[in-house]
Amino acid sequence: MISLDSPGYFSMLDQFFSSDALLHWVPIVGYPGLCAIVLLEMGLIVGCCLPGDSLLFTVGILASRGVFEMSIVIPLLIITAVIGYMMSYAIGYYLGAWLSGRPDRWYFKEEYLTRTEAFYAHYGIHSLFLGRFIPIIRSFIPVTAGMVRMPYGRYMLCNIGGAIVWVTSLCGLGYLLGSQIPSIDRYLLPIIGVIIGISVLPVIIRWWQARRQ
Repeated sequence: MISLDSPGYFSMLDQFFSSDALLHWVPIVGYPGLCAIVLLEMGLIVGCCLPGDSLLFTVGILASRGVFEMSIVIPLLIITAVIGYMMSYAIGYYLGAWLSGRPDRWYFKEEYLTRTEAFYAHYGIHSLFLGRFIPIIRSFIPVTAGMVRMPYGRYMLCNIGGAIVWVTSLCGLGYLLGSQIPSIDRYLLPIIGVIIGISVLPVIIRWWQARRQ
């Protein structure tokens, strides 16, 4: 049996979520399966290893081939992504309420909340909005926002805006390139890497400017 922390487990994930594998099983799971995967990645920390960017880009490619309807899949995934972040915020909110004021433990210290609060005060909107494009980080940002009690109205504004941009940009790019370049699926991972790099760049620039000041 392969344990969750063994090299074999992550090797299995890499094979299952490779570009060829995605193009094979994504049409099989259909709309319900897509929503379940996005909800798991956005709504639960345990789903942080799931390939949200690659999945959305693949959905766009398959939509260009008539497998999915863009008018259906985009609204569905936007709503699912928003709900997932609402779940994660609630988890962080109640987890933070339980941990706050308790004696420090090896897995949690009060200073963690203080540092995260300072981080959101400085990068708040940018970290939530752009965090959608950063694998693993996107699963932890909403939990942290709930823990530091980010104002819910402001959080939901970033949540909805980020979900719209994340889903439409990746699905739209996949659709556009898929309809123009028949073999685009061969370059799936490099394209996703470029998208992530461009998304993170503004945060890096702002961090560098703050360091210089």
